[in-house]
Amino acid sequence: MAFDIEMIKTVYASFAKKVEVARNVLNKPLTLTEKILYAHLTDGLATKEFKRVKDDEGKTVRIVTYIVFLEALDSFCGNVYFAKAVVVVAAKM
Repeated sequence: MAFDIEMIKTVYASFAKKVEVARNVLNKPLTLTEKILYAHLTDGLATKEFKRVKDDEGKTVRIVTYIVFLEALDSFCGNVYFAKAVVVVAAKM
């Protein structure tokens, strides 16, 4: 499996700064889930709190966040392409 160590270093070099900004925005200690969510869902720095989602009946819905990394190899020319996407799924509890 090919990977780009420099890309990984770049992504995680900014992780601590993003977590610190999110902690200041929320004004509370963050759980591991919140740290991952705020560090990956924002391209820049967090500016507001993510709110709990409610359905049409006013009931809280469960939200699952998937961070999908895709790596593709172009076998013709040998290039490796990387992509990252965030997928958020909500369902009634």
